[in-house]
Amino acid sequence: MRIKKIFCFLFFSSLISTAFCGGFTEKSWRKLQINDTLDVLLNGQHAGVLYGSLSVVKGTIENTTHLITQTPEPAGNMQVAVEIIEKRTYNLNGGLISAYQELKSISGRNFWTLEKSGKSPWTLLVNAGGVETRKEVTNVKDRLTSIYTIYSGVLNGSLKGGETWEDTSFELTSGENVLITTRCEETPSEANNYSWKFSSKNSVNNIHEIWTLDKKGRTLSRDMYPFKAIKSGIIQKNEQGTAINLFEAFNIAVPRRAQSNETISLKLDSCDLDTSVLFFYKKSDGVYYLNRLPQKCVDGASLAEIPDSVKNFLIPTPTLQTTQPEIIELAEKLKGTMKPGCAMVQTFNDYVYKNINKRNTATFSSALETLKSGFGDCGEHSVLLAALLRAAGIPARVIMGLVYVGPKGGYYYHAWVMAYTGSWIFADPSHGVFPAGFDRVPLIIDDSGDKLVLLSKVLGRIKIEHRKR
Repeated sequence: MRIKKIFCFLFFSSLISTAFCGGFTEKSWRKLQINDTLDVLLNGQHAGVLYGSLSVVKGTIENTTHLITQTPEPAGNMQVAVEIIEKRTYNLNGGLISAYQELKSISGRNFWTLEKSGKSPWTLLVNAGGVETRKEVTNVKDRLTSIYTIYSGVLNGSLKGGETWEDTSFELTSGENVLITTRCEETPSEANNYSWKFSSKNSVNNIHEIWTLDKKGRTLSRDMYPFKAIKSGIIQKNEQGTAINLFEAFNIAVPRRAQSNETISLKLDSCDLDTSVLFFYKKSDGVYYLNRLPQKCVDGASLAEIPDSVKNFLIPTPTLQTTQPEIIELAEKLKGTMKPGCAMVQTFNDYVYKNINKRNTATFSSALETLKSGFGDCGEHSVLLAALLRAAGIPARVIMGLVYVGPKGGYYYHAWVMAYTGSWIFADPSHGVFPAGFDRVPLIIDDSGDKLVLLSKVLGRIKIEHRKR
């Protein structure tokens, strides 16, 4: 699935702490201007380049971060370029003026813009999956006043070990205010090559970051699980040309596939499963045990018998455009004379599997975009299948979670669909599997892509075991 987008979110949820604020003059800001180039490593291998700059532009402070990653396709050697750019503009007193973030890949671009005009509320513009939405945001907190103190203290050597600061920043992708706590862990000494060492923790994913600066305030390294960014030119030349496969990097290894008499258990480190999937599990002593999932599809309900709560998953959404002529036309063509039920789900699942090319993407595409482009990863396959099923009268939802991949011996992040035929049943359009009750571990139910950021909270924190029922 779009693991690269999660990669970008993880990176930027840490890096938002690098913006600068403070009630100072333009001259004082110019002393802090930064221009960093860092190599990004994942599991010790080169995964991209991170550019960061702080500059004074026409009486404002501009903080720009640009991340470029390249990873090989699982099926070949082609490099898939992903870029994410964020630019935040502040006034000299540290007040946020505007913020912009853009995510680009082979499948297109998504972007987020936060702006404010006069006394009007903040407006967050989101363009994802070809769908543009606007919403008012009344509570934007983005004044990182302590960062000026930190960098000024680095330049004049006045900081002391153990000093702690708290800042707040508005994270565009999640639409949340993020609390960032920073602590000075070490002051320059011969033992640390005369560098400053800090730790930061944000309230989005509670992941600790360690970062170091030289005496001139230039970034030497940023260490945030599972990534490490170091000053460009430090890594060995023989490592620099190696592109890490992000899909492999997030593999959750297990000795073998779960047997029919075993249940899959999940133990999460310092976090909980999303509430949307709790009905799939039983929890005991901090461990989640996956219930036995349906292995056979049984027709059990006509449209008139579908509960009202389930009928909600027939309506269109910004990314499941069930009322678009192209979606309706294809759904009617595939449906033919079939009534809503198992055979229809099988037919629709087979169609998406056979007609949508398998290609990794990072941006979020809607069902209509996927139908027009004809390619995508498991996420694109899933939104298209869900939209077609809804248009044909079958309630459907998109699930993000994990799938066991036999030849590779582990669980990988994935997306698929749950369809209602009297009870909920899994269909996996990118793998061509229906029913898909085996080998799948649901983590989040997400019909619009809005919950993707929640996946970052469990990334790297899941331990899976197979236990006797």
